[in-house]
Amino acid sequence: MRRNLIFVCFFVLSRPLLGGLLLTEPVKAADIEKPVWVARIVHDVPRTHEELAATHAASRWGALEVPIADPLEIKDFAGRTEYTITTNSGGHRVKRQLPFDYSRRAFVAYAMRIDEEDEAELPVVSKRRILRVVNGRYICMQLRVHRDAAGNVYLYYKPFAAVGSYTAPGTHEFSPLIESSIRDFRGIGLFVKRGSKLTPDSFRTFVAINKNQLAVGEHEDGTPKVEDHYELSFVRARVNGDKVDLHTFATSEHRKRLNYMAPFKPPGGSSDCGLTSTIIFTSYTLAKQSPVAKAARRVDFNTKQDYLLEDLDRFAVSEGWEGDALANLTALADAVIDGKVAAYFGAQ
Repeated sequence: MRRNLIFVCFFVLSRPLLGGLLLTEPVKAADIEKPVWVARIVHDVPRTHEELAATHAASRWGALEVPIADPLEIKDFAGRTEYTITTNSGGHRVKRQLPFDYSRRAFVAYAMRIDEEDEAELPVVSKRRILRVVNGRYICMQLRVHRDAAGNVYLYYKPFAAVGSYTAPGTHEFSPLIESSIRDFRGIGLFVKRGSKLTPDSFRTFVAINKNQLAVGEHEDGTPKVEDHYELSFVRARVNGDKVDLHTFATSEHRKRLNYMAPFKPPGGSSDCGLTSTIIFTSYTLAKQSPVAKAARRVDFNTKQDYLLEDLDRFAVSEGWEGDALANLTALADAVIDGKVAAYFGAQ
């Protein structure tokens, strides 16, 4: 697969500088009507296990932790941030501040659970503490939605994660167990089909790779046998003025199926979460009291719709798209959201 990942911070009419980095001209009041974006673009979505592993390893953008003091979400563009960019001005390189308003919005809640037979194997001394974390907390995966001074709205390319509680509001502390669950969820960029005109809507489809350990049996000594497993996640933002809706998609079954997830809402229990992973611990600290590694026995999805990728490829052909379904990721997401995919298969 030809990988094409580009980091950009540019006006629509920008020019390349050092190292393939695209930087703005000086930010002046006169330029306010020109779109200014900070984004990492991905033109090609990795497909195979080998491509996913290589892209995941090359990506540095694991989920950023939301600290306890912050609200679970930031809505209505109540946040404010600035990026330092370097521009050329009169032949000199100048650092300037690029301001944005932002929302931080959840797109899926992720829960963990342990089967009864695996619960019985937990260390006696720390069992209650472990179960309190597993059964009482969820991981809230989020994206930042940027709005620039000209009112252009688009997604940021780095994911965020907060820890929520089913019984208490606000954000909570990251335990090592939960940190290990988000470390391998990595944003790889915003999908832009090659050759597309760059507009704010171009930067509203987020792509991530989630790596986890999958339990696939036992070794002869009874210890779990695990394998690295990769799935894709996509988030499509639909914008109407300042109203932003996030639509979440995730592949499963070794990327054979695409799941259109139910909208996020603060969960009252694990059954309300978009994804629930049934886990087994595979490694503990030297004292054998605190788990440091885990694997998934299975993952359950709370979906609105789900489709085989091979069927979605047929839909792509029916639409006359160039390439298969994943080569038209934004158009595919919009077709699912707007009901065109469901209508197509319902008519067959």
